[in-house]
Amino acid sequence: MELNIVLESDFKKLNEKVDKLLEYFSKGQGILSGERTYSNKEMMKKLDVCSKTLHHYRQSGLLQYSQAKRKITYTESAVQDFLKQHHVNKKKSYE
Repeated sequence: MELNIVLESDFKKLNEKVDKLLEYFSKGQGILSGERTYSNKEMMKKLDVCSKTLHHYRQSGLLQYSQAKRKITYTESAVQDFLKQHHVNKKKSYE
């Protein structure tokens, strides 16, 4: 077994880079593809579902997502694939 020691200063630099990546994600751009991304809150509104339903979609593999630390994002293409495969329609409002 190999033991690697990381200096505190190096750990702080790495943590800063991860924070910058998270900030980039939160601005709505996917790092690799450059396409629009959505947060959990945006997805719940877009699909008109609660957080538990969205969690179920992720855990059952119905909806692709990316996660960096605690930040979960969904790409536009993943959303479109999900909508095409599952024919999800927003509920009609009867007012």
